[in-house]
Amino acid sequence: ERLSVMVEELLDFSRLQSGRMVLQPMKLDIIAELSEAVLTFEQRAIREKKDLIYNENDDIIAVTGDKNRLRQVFVNIIDNAIKYSSSGGTVTINAYEDEKEKKVVVSVTDTGCGIKPSDLAKVKTKFFKANHTRRGSGIGLAVADEIIAMHKGTMDITSPGEGLGTTVSIILPAKN
Repeated sequence: ERLSVMVEELLDFSRLQSGRMVLQPMKLDIIAELSEAVLTFEQRAIREKKDLIYNENDDIIAVTGDKNRLRQVFVNIIDNAIKYSSSGGTVTINAYEDEKEKKVVVSVTDTGCGIKPSDLAKVKTKFFKANHTRRGSGIGLAVADEIIAMHKGTMDITSPGEGLGTTVSIILPAKN
């Protein structure tokens, strides 16, 4: 299963780099896609004794995007947050629309191992792994960042330092 996931990530990255990945944009409710991704991880979080807190927004928040690719990004980010958090840790997911800025913000914050300040600039680089004690190929964040860029958005990663958790913020243009 791990090898299959790694091969899929490599294929996606290859398609992104060669310009062969084509989005299927449509108007969609970002909360519905995020909720589906969160649901995927609820049982795993329970099994691993980690709190998964999803502050689900009751509003419909419309964006134009490829629902499968956006869900892929959400799954990757939530998977990382759970993977890099220890038993007893917490992963908190929020989404809101900044109507003034006409942007949608999805944030995933964990209480995990964090990222050294010197590694923050490199974590979205393909094959870079800040922490070699956890499984993974080091491609997921690079692919997620490219997909968000294709949606004319940004993906910001912040961490106060090692042992202090990480926040991934995905910022997308809101649909008018």
